[in-house]
Amino acid sequence: MYRFLRNRVRMVGITLPADCVGKFPRILCGSNPGNSGHLWVKTTFITGTMPLVIRKMPPSEGGMRRQFIPARLEDNPSMAKDDPSYMDRLSGLGSASLVKAMRDGDWDVVDGAFFDEWSNHQHVLTPFAVPRHWLRFRSGDWGSFSP
Repeated sequence: MYRFLRNRVRMVGITLPADCVGKFPRILCGSNPGNSGHLWVKTTFITGTMPLVIRKMPPSEGGMRRQFIPARLEDNPSMAKDDPSYMDRLSGLGSASLVKAMRDGDWDVVDGAFFDEWSNHQHVLTPFAVPRHWLRFRSGDWGSFSP
């Protein structure tokens, strides 16, 4: 649906002020980690980019510019002021990993997985040449998004 709607964003016959040239047309999206569409959003907007970096997408991805702006609960100070019980409701989600995802904007959370302590910092290595004397084996995981 997003890809379909993206082709409807166009500007014809409009002269933009100089300070707006290159900024329109635009699509603004907001989302939270978890639930339906989590992996699509993560793959489409987050994986392979650095936060706040603006990148020009190839024609196969619509050719528009794209930017990932991460957010944590603490980034919204009015939330604590205007809705002081929000953190209690968030804590009541029943899943520590989902609470972490919502509070910290953590898109690496895998809610409901048999391992709920995933951490890129702890579990992802910088690529290196595997020494010849190490045991090697193969395994497969059909995954949950794109087998």
